[in-house]
Amino acid sequence: MRVCDVLLISKDPALCGAVQRAQPLGSTLRIVGDGALATGTRGTHVWIDLESATDESLPAGPRTYLHHDAAPLHAPPGSRFVRKSTDPVAVELLWSAIAPQRASLRSESGLPRWALDFQDLRLRRLCRRVSTRLPGQLGYRDISIYLHDAEMAALNLAESTIQRPIDLVLPMRDDREILMVAVAARGKILETTDVARTRTELGLREPAEARPYRDNACLIAPLISDGQLLGVICLSAKCQKPKHCRALSKQLIFKFIARCLLHAMQHERVQAEARVDALTGLFNVRYLLEAMHRELRRTVRFSQPVTVIAIDLDGLKGVNDRHGHAAGDFVLRHVSRAIVSALRQCDIAARVGGDEFLALLPATTLEGGRRVAMRLMKSLREESPAYRGIPLSVRASIGVTQWNGEWNVQQFMEAADRALYDAKSAGRDQVVLRPPNETPPSPSRFSAEPAMANLIAQLVRRGASDVRPSDEA
Repeated sequence: MRVCDVLLISKDPALCGAVQRAQPLGSTLRIVGDGALATGTRGTHVWIDLESATDESLPAGPRTYLHHDAAPLHAPPGSRFVRKSTDPVAVELLWSAIAPQRASLRSESGLPRWALDFQDLRLRRLCRRVSTRLPGQLGYRDISIYLHDAEMAALNLAESTIQRPIDLVLPMRDDREILMVAVAARGKILETTDVARTRTELGLREPAEARPYRDNACLIAPLISDGQLLGVICLSAKCQKPKHCRALSKQLIFKFIARCLLHAMQHERVQAEARVDALTGLFNVRYLLEAMHRELRRTVRFSQPVTVIAIDLDGLKGVNDRHGHAAGDFVLRHVSRAIVSALRQCDIAARVGGDEFLALLPATTLEGGRRVAMRLMKSLREESPAYRGIPLSVRASIGVTQWNGEWNVQQFMEAADRALYDAKSAGRDQVVLRPPNETPPSPSRFSAEPAMANLIAQLVRRGASDVRPSDEA
């Protein structure tokens, strides 16, 4: 059997071409249009375009699902979920996750070997590696790393070894006062042994609060990749000559670090997209189900209550019909903010359908869930959103149930679904409780809306949902 690094299952020529163009030297790739055609080939990694293939007849191997909107609920453990894209950076990120050194060496000839240690897709760990390894290699003692927040127009401190007070946030508007911001704006590396003179040459004003460099020397490097300012590194307290005798290309090193930083930021975004609903910012169904399995196991272990709240909006279709779908999206975002405001930080809220939401409340009784539901309902009644100056009435039917210690995840969801159905049947715009001592309903019989019915149907097909937490703990 032939073994390749990546087996791509896709019929999309644009995606296949992008993957081929980004393929690192020394790696092997096979592309097939259908999983059934992969006979005789095993991929160390299997990338599946969900627009071209299903889970049937797929070869074994760690799977990465490339999707536009929704990833499959029944994917095997350890699978990755990435939004499908032909963007070169996104595709290069896919390759970097499995063959980082080969991907780097392809484009960064002349880079010192120690710099390859900076390849890490976890942003926090990448910053830590740079802060502990880079200063000594370039002949400095201290380092501070700031990441650029384009939305807030600021540099935020991510890592520092400096043993004195430094700024946590540097506004980009202060490019006529703060040296690091001025260097970031110019986009060129600055190395000086006389900071005071350099500030004068750049025409910078004296800062409101002076925080001098220890020996008046520093090296400041903006981290720029693909035309984006990603952050700034400041090295200070010159202590020795660089460890390597041969001249080092600082520009190449910082360019490589910027590329690693871009990959890590892209990876964080991809991970977030795999578990977050793009419209509302709440978690999606997949993350909720994983959290529910995890929370029920914890509940068994520590004998704590756990409650679920099912929420369905009343009349969203009317809003869409009268004011358009943009107004409906506006209402959904308004309701999502209200749900988050009603919950604690440890609670988990997810959008599970068009206008249906679920909230998981750890260490919460049925009465505690009722209070949260009433707080949410009060908020929706009293704080109506206004779309383009037009007030929109928002109401919701809410069902609350507490886990009884015996239900599996599927039965727990069905109990919440029955409570929501009862709230709908009783006239809507109200909260209905389902006590945990009641017999769980039959699968999907009482579903208030199609979204919940589909969710429970997928749970029924998923073998893990038939295992009670007490069996797994």
